[in-house]
Amino acid sequence: MKPQDYRHGRIKKEVLKEHKRILVADDDEDNRDLLCAFLVRNGYEAVPAASGLLVLDALARHTPDLILLDMTMPGLNGIDLLKQIRTQFSPSELPVIAVIGQNESASVVEALSLAANSIGLHK
Repeated sequence: MKPQDYRHGRIKKEVLKEHKRILVADDDEDNRDLLCAFLVRNGYEAVPAASGLLVLDALARHTPDLILLDMTMPGLNGIDLLKQIRTQFSPSELPVIAVIGQNESASVVEALSLAANSIGLHK
């Protein structure tokens, strides 16, 4: 997966085809529900997680094929969570798409330095 595979926050279907179970980590309930509904409508199993701790709990139960990770969750934020994920899984073992707001350029740099597979921007 390459960063250019994701433009303007839209996820291309052909990139996701190989992934069946997608963990959607976002503290914003509307964003999380919208992403999960989109994924389910397109044939994927969506596993919602509203916090970093719930992501870790989900990872302990079942390893997803892909994580969509909001980088600005309160508490255990996306950056800290990505650090923990990368101690357990390489980018090829567990791809992570960092979901970042438009004005968060520092998060983009840090997420890529921590081996996020790609960056998705949202407004």
